[in-house]
Amino acid sequence: MFLSCLVVGGLGLFAGPLLRSLRPSADELYSGAPDPFASAAINQVFVDAGLPGVDTVVIPIKGHDGQLAVVTIDESVTGADSVAGDDALFSQVIDGLSQANKSQDLKIERVSVFYDVGSNGQAIGMTAPQDAIDAYAAGQISQSQFLAQVDVDISSIISYQDFMKLIQEAQK
Repeated sequence: MFLSCLVVGGLGLFAGPLLRSLRPSADELYSGAPDPFASAAINQVFVDAGLPGVDTVVIPIKGHDGQLAVVTIDESVTGADSVAGDDALFSQVIDGLSQANKSQDLKIERVSVFYDVGSNGQAIGMTAPQDAIDAYAAGQISQSQFLAQVDVDISSIISYQDFMKLIQEAQK
């Protein structure tokens, strides 16, 4: 269910490379050293959810007081092959991200998760605004409303032709 929501939520996936080429580079957006306190706090959310071995780094956003949390989940390290279909685990992580940010004043504005699904470089990338994470955790928006605010990139695991077939099937 969760993975299918991500696929449907990622309808703009192949526009991603074009949009990324129009966006500023990481050097222009992020500055300063990673925040070790915030990185450890976000990492603990995943440990508490039963996902040890997740790599987390929190980076200050240039010109803002806010930060970006970058999380890498390597399924070969974490054994997290069931994450995509586990709505309870998804909710636990979302709740944990919201609580950690609020209670520890981490100043996270966005959370990016890269889910490495294989040894051949396939990964799913997702980025969500912190306010959407907070709203979902508080029950103010539904899972589908939350996923509508998530940027998803699955271009490393599906071809354009296969993606278009999925879209055609979804429209039937």
